[in-house]
Amino acid sequence: MHYMKDIVEDKNQEWSAKINMLMYFSSSKWLTFQLILTFIFSIVAVGQKGKQHVHTK
Repeated sequence: MHYMKDIVEDKNQEWSAKINMLMYFSSSKWLTFQLILTFIFSIVAVGQKGKQHVHTK
């Protein structure tokens, strides 16, 4: 009985390690995605401001 419990605990640790790895990779991809989006938005915003300045002159 105790042996079975050890096996189950090992499996649980294995799974939680896999899940943690997945979470880490997906979150790092999501962070990269967010950074790219922020980058694009800032470029667009700067472009819009540039156009506005041209129009006001």
